Amino acid sequence: MTLSELTKLIQKHVGVTADGIYGKNTASAVIQSLGIEQEEPKEEAKEYPSAYSLEPKDMKDDWELLTQCMILNIVNLEDPKCVDPETIRVTKLPAADRGGDWEVAGLSDGFELGIVNNIRNLINKGNKIQAWHEMIRAIDGKSLSPKVADVMRALDIPAIEYRCRSFGFNAGLSAAIKCLQRALVFVSGISMVIDGKWGPDTRQFLVSYTTLDSEKKRLLAQYNLEIQKYYKSLKQYKDGTFAKGWTRRWTEDERVANKFLDLGPIK
Repeated sequence: MTLSELTKLIQKHVGVTADGIYGKNTASAVIQSLGIEQEEPKEEAKEYPSAYSLEPKDMKDDWELLTQCMILNIVNLEDPKCVDPETIRVTKLPAADRGGDWEVAGLSDGFELGIVNNIRNLINKGNKIQAWHEMIRAIDGKSLSPKVADVMRALDIPAIEYRCRSFGFNAGLSAAIKCLQRALVFVSGISMVIDGKWGPDTRQFLVSYTTLDSEKKRLLAQYNLEIQKYYKSLKQYKDGTFAKGWTRRWTEDERVANKFLDLGPIK
């Protein structure tokens, strides 16, 4: 048995994604399963400022604040009662969700076991501020890769970045990029492989098409439609299991994304 196969076996046993890569999430899940007390990481207050706002206009001084605003809006969608460190909580997942048993603002123990257990332990110890930062950090990392975020910042398209982050957090980054690729093909008439991968073609076509504000708005509108099509194609939408929740989600996401338009140049 290869090292990758052994790692996958361990990952299945501890309840994390079995991708054969031994990373931080896998290590945390192994430690948790062994009952070993984890040392609490040091507070990183400067990484995620303590000013919490859901309004992009209040956070447009720089991209770090605006990114935090995007993440806070994702948190608000996942758990409207979780608005600051004092209200962070672990909630029971419905059986139909199939994402595990417990979640923290969309982070579930079925997919992020080590992260959820760490946050849960911090909350139980009364260290809600650290738990809040861990949650924000995890959502940031799961919702969008740094290389995609860097391009969107360079292009000054926070509305597209927010839409990609929120949808990517809920459905996976591959699905988010596929819908973005389809939107680019529709609005520009270009030919592109729809593969859900962030490659040079996707990057270049996005760069080419978002030079004007009118192009950014048209791309966002089509991106919204492609995301709706994605949800409507799923079995859980067709049979009504999550139809109401997903409809509410994309409606609210579209409303929030529009707030990220016309903010002016971001520092």
